[in-house]
Amino acid sequence: EEPALVVANRGAVFPAQTVLDSLGQIGQSTKPKGLAIGHKGIGFKSVLEVSRAPEIYSGWSGEEPDLSIRFDAAEALRDIRAQLGPDWDDWVRQKQDGLAPDDPRLIPVLRYPVWEPDPPDLVRELASEQENDHRNGYTTVVRLPFTKEMPLGEWREKIQRALADVSDHTLILLGCFDRVIIENRFSGSREDVGVEFGP
Repeated sequence: EEPALVVANRGAVFPAQTVLDSLGQIGQSTKPKGLAIGHKGIGFKSVLEVSRAPEIYSGWSGEEPDLSIRFDAAEALRDIRAQLGPDWDDWVRQKQDGLAPDDPRLIPVLRYPVWEPDPPDLVRELASEQENDHRNGYTTVVRLPFTKEMPLGEWREKIQRALADVSDHTLILLGCFDRVIIENRFSGSREDVGVEFGP
């Protein structure tokens, strides 16, 4: 598969309504107080620093995820232009100095989720992991594919530098994880960062 940063957890299922109510907006949240990893969808927007086409898969009640979406500014732009026709081009010329009507940067990408009918093999693998003959798969998988905004080597280094900073101190500050496993399939390494609470 194409290079990607993949983050998976076994927490609460990611509801579809959250995609609409929180991820694409600032200051909105559907999570009960004290049960959130982040704060009102602000952190998720940082994924756009490493991928312009993030994907979310969550809630595996059967073979397919209950939520299977990706965000794609180019596809959203094609749909908008098809709906609005020349009105879109006129609006862009009047309001967006310096951007062409077909520039995907015009689109607030997290406001346009698209259903993804075919999750990648790694996503399926993570969702169906077995442990001692019991299904112990991840409930939510966020996949951030490489999307060529920067050279691949620079992208890899950026990801690896960020992951190198994950420590037991970070986990304690987050307060919602007791263990993070970082598997680097580029280098073949695997690191288990855990937190010990008490004796």
